[in-house]
Amino acid sequence: MTPAVTAYLEGLSAIGNLTYWACASENYSDHASDLQALGKFLQHTADMIRAVDDNATLLRESVERKENRK
Repeated sequence: MTPAVTAYLEGLSAIGNLTYWACASENYSDHASDLQALGKFLQHTADMIRAVDDNATLLRESVERKENRK
């Protein structure tokens, strides 16, 4: 994983965690369900980006192997 991808994933996960747990605050208004949904969305988005990055790596390696056989 590149440093940029790692930084993006860590930042996205942190935003998701902070947003999700802000819902636990008693001072938050009646929009808590929206904030919780946003937190879950951000948490899962990081997982999806990891999967895309893993698949891109596998594809790149597969192409390199095919090119080396020629």
